[in-house]
Amino acid sequence: MYYSLDGSNPSLPYSEPLPLNSNTTLKFQAVDLQGQLTPIYTEHYVFDTQPPQIIFDLSINQCTSEAFSNLNISGTASDDSPTGLRHLHLQIQNGDFFLNFDESALFNLQPTWSQLSTTSPDWQFTSHQELPLEGFEGSFTIRVRAIDYAGNTTIEEVEVLALRKCS
Repeated sequence: MYYSLDGSNPSLPYSEPLPLNSNTTLKFQAVDLQGQLTPIYTEHYVFDTQPPQIIFDLSINQCTSEAFSNLNISGTASDDSPTGLRHLHLQIQNGDFFLNFDESALFNLQPTWSQLSTTSPDWQFTSHQELPLEGFEGSFTIRVRAIDYAGNTTIEEVEVLALRKCS
């Protein structure tokens, strides 16, 4: 077996595992006992170490009556690497409580992430349920998490201060 790591025709004899730790074009070719060669095969290895980027915008009235609804959060997420964006999630926290997006109880003590669409770089979340302020006044932390296909993760957060009932 012969190989090359620079895209040239295979000329190095294979004798031990190859040290692949950066973007590499591997070419390889086998030879049998009679000296007959197989075709040259090519594999491309891409190492993605860059996390995705997140930009988001928050639209909320920080002073409201008994509850707030139609919380609008939008933004963009991108991944400049060849692997691309795999998952995008949203989390809303108030002290020890997390907004529960899929269950009957509105808040719980377990961190909960809601899946956002990753069909384009633009994303949006609009709360269609009223979020009561009773017992939850104060600041809310809103986080967006992006994960690419290589597993690189970015979390961006914004704190909404002084969410309170209007006087």
